[in-house]
Amino acid sequence: MIRPAKSAAALLLAFAAASSALTLEEALGSVEEAPTLRAAKAQLESDRRKTSAANANFLPQIEFKGSWTYLDRTLEMDLNELRGALIQLQTNDALERAKIQAAMAGATLAPEQQQAIAQSAAAQLDAAIPPFVETLREQSRFDAELTVVQPIFVGGKLLAARGAAKGQEKRSNIALEQVRAERISTIAQTYINATLLRQAVELRRQGVESIERHVGQAEKLLAEGMIERTQLLRAQLALSTAQADLEAEEGRYATALQALRIWTGRDDEPTDTLRDVPLPWDSASAQDAVFKRNLKALEIEAIRSQLDEKSAAQRGQMLPTVAAFGSWQILPRELSALEPRWAAGVQVRMPIFSGGKDWSEWKSAKSEGERVEQLGAAWNEGLRVMVLQSWNKRVTAKNRWESLATSEKLAEETLNNFEKRFAAGMATSLDVVDARIQLDQARLGRLKSLGDMALASIEILSLANETTRLPQLWNQGANE
Repeated sequence: MIRPAKSAAALLLAFAAASSALTLEEALGSVEEAPTLRAAKAQLESDRRKTSAANANFLPQIEFKGSWTYLDRTLEMDLNELRGALIQLQTNDALERAKIQAAMAGATLAPEQQQAIAQSAAAQLDAAIPPFVETLREQSRFDAELTVVQPIFVGGKLLAARGAAKGQEKRSNIALEQVRAERISTIAQTYINATLLRQAVELRRQGVESIERHVGQAEKLLAEGMIERTQLLRAQLALSTAQADLEAEEGRYATALQALRIWTGRDDEPTDTLRDVPLPWDSASAQDAVFKRNLKALEIEAIRSQLDEKSAAQRGQMLPTVAAFGSWQILPRELSALEPRWAAGVQVRMPIFSGGKDWSEWKSAKSEGERVEQLGAAWNEGLRVMVLQSWNKRVTAKNRWESLATSEKLAEETLNNFEKRFAAGMATSLDVVDARIQLDQARLGRLKSLGDMALASIEILSLANETTRLPQLWNQGANE
């Protein structure tokens, strides 16, 4: 009889038996809820905003500036001394004209008359000429100004900045796809492993039940004196070994089930039967698909593109920048006579000499881009090897799965033959047990080969960034 299960694995499996069913498609439904995927989505949204910010650099920059200033005194321009000098000159001229007129009339002006004429002229001039005092800045003053700056040419730096921002957004999108693909691949591999172990547990349980029946038969034959006691002991030893293997398999399944629950966040047991994941390509087409869509290769290309933009930006540091500008004073009453209401113009800046810094940084950026380009070529070489390895792994597993089909049929016939002969006393218990072990090994070998085929397919789908097709291909495999 099978020994009572008391391990934590057995308890976990008993709990799983009461859980709901979980298909692979349902397990993969939890992918979008992964914290790492949400983080990658947030990063992508951040980089999209940065791209919008880079586009905004092409538009005019409008700024409002307001201030209140209090000075230690009112700033004035006082020219009253000049005004006094002018009045004095004009007064003297008026007096001289009066003297000339009196002389022409044959008279002479007395001092009192001259003084009166001078005072009258000075008074008239003082009333007619305003004070020569201009306020340049009040002691307390409010200022409000609108300024506009429109870049016209900045040496290609704005284009490079926008290109770099788009490159970073592309890298974030690739990173999101990588996280999603890795999550799908991990859950699928965990699910397939758990499914394989669940079916392996069932096969080992069938093996234990078969050996239990054989032990019962051996006990009857021993009681009838048809076999020796050593044959019964051999059968009991085989049963004990099979029970230990079953418990070990249950422990591995319990661990795989726990891992699946961690990844999916569900306490359900996988119910899909193990099957192949047929690929939509042959070997050559698979390599083409991988080279076109491999996420790591696309990421390297995006990095190289970013470095090209960095090189362009560094080159732009050596070119002139041209910008149009304008300003408008909102509070004209606060302006002095020396300050305009508005102003507009064009500004040009040209770097002359920076000690060779800009040139060196430009060459450095170009060299860095060349380095990444060579890293991309090296990755493509390794990628070709990875595709071939995964494809050969799949072919090897498929050949083994097909070859073990014959071994399984032969083992079934051998076991049936030895069980009949043992019942007739013409075969030993060792023959029956060995035949049972051969059958279990063939079935478990086929099961493992089928799992290896599916896992190799997932590896190729991951390299080709086609893991989102996995549920469809998995369901397709159930019909083949």
